[in-house]
Amino acid sequence: MRVLPYAALPPVAQCMERSQSLAMLDAILSPEWEYRYYSFNSFWAPAQQMASMRDGSGDHYFMLFVNDGVVAKFFDHELDDRRDDGNLSAELRQIIPVRYHAFLSETAFSVDEVSSWAWFDAERQLWLRTLSDAPEVERRIDSLTQLLTSRQPRAYVDWASEYFELDISLAAVEPIFEHEPLTEALVAALNDELSLADVMDDSREIGYPVAAT
Repeated sequence: MRVLPYAALPPVAQCMERSQSLAMLDAILSPEWEYRYYSFNSFWAPAQQMASMRDGSGDHYFMLFVNDGVVAKFFDHELDDRRDDGNLSAELRQIIPVRYHAFLSETAFSVDEVSSWAWFDAERQLWLRTLSDAPEVERRIDSLTQLLTSRQPRAYVDWASEYFELDISLAAVEPIFEHEPLTEALVAALNDELSLADVMDDSREIGYPVAAT
């Protein structure tokens, strides 16, 4: 198992904000939770918040934010995934900081399905990740995080327009993509069948800011 820097992902605070933005956009475009691609739970556990992506075909990731750190696992069903046989857990516990060890045994994160692990090293202030020697692993794992790493709201519009089969306003996506407070006008511009009140429960769960009224 190789451990390498993962420069593509942003620092913890920005990663959390982008995760919340993606979850909020999906919540507005898809009121039915089971059809959403991105989700975020700001009340996962005391001092813990969770972000996830599920593509409906088996590929997914889970990220657990712990105070000023974050740990993640990625799974691409077309890769030769590593099944946890006990030896893997022991190896990971030697590599991944102790503060993240609870993540390794959390059944809700499907930790027996994993193509790569990643975590933020607080001492060195950089992301690290595990990769096998297969050359396609890095490319495929990077594809799972492309909207987390993109700086362009247009990337979300292009993706979501195809995924949700909707005509999506770039002007409405831009402020949410940049984590600006949610307003009635933004909700209506993205989904004219919803009001701000309709997505308040989602915004609270996600921890997404709402403009003062």
